Amino acid sequence: LKIMIIRKNFLQFGPAQLFVSSFLIFSILGSLLLLLPGVTTDGISYVDALFTATSAVCVTGLNVVDTEFNFTLFGQIIILSLIQIGGLGIMTFTTFFSYFFKGGSSYKNQMLVKDITNEENLDNVFSALKSIIIITFLIEGVGFLLIFVSLSEAGLHIGERIFFSIFHSVSGFCNAGFSSLSGSLYDLRIRFNFPVHIIISFLIILGGLGFPIIYNIWRYILTNTSNLYKRVFRNERYAFKKPDISINTHLVI
Repeated sequence: LKIMIIRKNFLQFGPAQLFVSSFLIFSILGSLLLLLPGVTTDGISYVDALFTATSAVCVTGLNVVDTEFNFTLFGQIIILSLIQIGGLGIMTFTTFFSYFFKGGSSYKNQMLVKDITNEENLDNVFSALKSIIIITFLIEGVGFLLIFVSLSEAGLHIGERIFFSIFHSVSGFCNAGFSSLSGSLYDLRIRFNFPVHIIISFLIILGGLGFPIIYNIWRYILTNTSNLYKRVFRNERYAFKKPDISINTHLVI
């Protein structure tokens, strides 16, 4: 009976309520995780934990404690996870959760995701969301590899290089402003490592453009590449539909 009541109340949740409550839930959950044993070196207050979790989920980059010295590797992984959730878009997560929880895709749900993805065709809405997730991890993966290679002379052992690269690739693309180093990018270990600075700068720019813009450009490139392949290698000369660069994309770029 309780499950039925909870389900009924959830079904009455509108998109706005679901969106706002998601920020609240992930911030509170993150703050509780940051209070677990083994997460911090000397312990922190709940206010500091809540501030850090909220800043990570909302990708604002404001800190009241030193990420490197106050949090263990486990704690930094929690912060990284909160950044990824907030940066990828809680709306994306909650939309999929709402979609599967309700057991189907209602017109109202599809209209909600249509606004997120800037996709005109409702049939392509969830395909667009999956593409956004794939593009996100693809860009972060490339950023990770480039940063990792650029740290060859930073004096870090392999484990530190891997985690540093993952953390800053995700933080950069999500525009989170967090760093796993006490001195951030001005830390002595990477202060003059300009390739790392440039890579993170490009990740910040790509993340700042926004997913609908990146997705629009991505689809434009893929479609034109496919059309070129068909014309050159398959000798198909008939006209192909040319994808459009949206007005929003033109303005943002």
